[in-house]
Amino acid sequence: MMKLRGRDIVAYNISRHPKLKLVMKMLDDTFKTNQALNVLIFHADRGWLYQYKAYQHELALRDIEQSMSRKG
Repeated sequence: MMKLRGRDIVAYNISRHPKLKLVMKMLDDTFKTNQALNVLIFHADRGWLYQYKAYQHELALRDIEQSMSRKG
């Protein structure tokens, strides 16, 4: 996860495959070290996360707006 203004990396995780568990851990890590974050947009370039209710719920709890690129 990166801050848009300063382009500071606030959290990251590495995996061979995209997994919901990985994204949820990154969100938790981000807020552990940056509790005062506000006006957030979480951008996913393909949208596979949108199908998960746990992901949608977590973003809503943290008042984070979802964003996704169009295909092609």
